[in-house]
Amino acid sequence: MTDSITISVPATVANVTVGFDILGFALEKPRELFTLNKIAEKTVRIIHRDGFELPVDPKKNISGIVLHKILEEGGFEFGFEFIAEKKIMPGSGLGSSAASAVAPAYAASQLLKTSWNQQTILQFAMSGEQAVSGARHADNIAPCLCGGLVLVRNHETVSIEFLPIPDVLVTVAHPQIEVKTSASRATLPKVYPLGMVTRSTARLGSFVSALYRKNMEDLKRTMIDELAEPHRIQLIPQGDKLLQIIRKEDIIGAGIAGSGPSLFCWSQNMETANTVEGIFQSHFERLSIPVKIYTGHISSEGAKTEIA
Repeated sequence: MTDSITISVPATVANVTVGFDILGFALEKPRELFTLNKIAEKTVRIIHRDGFELPVDPKKNISGIVLHKILEEGGFEFGFEFIAEKKIMPGSGLGSSAASAVAPAYAASQLLKTSWNQQTILQFAMSGEQAVSGARHADNIAPCLCGGLVLVRNHETVSIEFLPIPDVLVTVAHPQIEVKTSASRATLPKVYPLGMVTRSTARLGSFVSALYRKNMEDLKRTMIDELAEPHRIQLIPQGDKLLQIIRKEDIIGAGIAGSGPSLFCWSQNMETANTVEGIFQSHFERLSIPVKIYTGHISSEGAKTEIA
């Protein structure tokens, strides 16, 4: 058994307009880097080298909670030191907490050379996410661990289905402001009209069908969010105007990444993706808000071991 391992995990986008709380995909970039060291003392130490001022108390840190769970259930007589070099700002809508939950679970499985299957690793990761957020949501966690475009059938058992990855370019704009998931979720109504739910369900079914048929025109018609976007867009400075401009381009679809404030867009070619990048950049520059923009494909690669 080795004493140290370095792994990376991808940023992720959840909801994907039509799949509130059940759809998510992995991004090619950014990826976050973590190192897990086995230590003699039966404890958990957390070290952050990212400047985000996240708690290092392992009982309040999502990665620490996951590692404590692993030590308790495994009955191990040693401990862990976990070093995080995060690139994803908390409250970005790009799966920062999911990355912090998946990384220790995956790293421990590799470091200890366990026989844990994907389901076991997901369950350990979910224990951290649930402790911090108060809810079990795998729409970021599943693609973070496994890569690809994932549909979560059941959050309790973390039953997932891998959907066909469309041949699209993904452009993500991450304005450097924080929107807490709790605040974003608080904007949502407790009750929705039946007709709206019916339309949203039909769009999700059509979305999945279009993926399997590789029909981009049908895919374009499905990517409309009536459930979350009208309420959450108010948390993004002039976000409604920005999406209106983006949607005038020849894109597949666009929307809020997770709970925001990041936004994503699917395009079919680099020319359109470059145009979308420019629109994102101009919008946030005009508002004097720093923004990070990433363009790439949906990544089939989830968590992986990095060569030291």
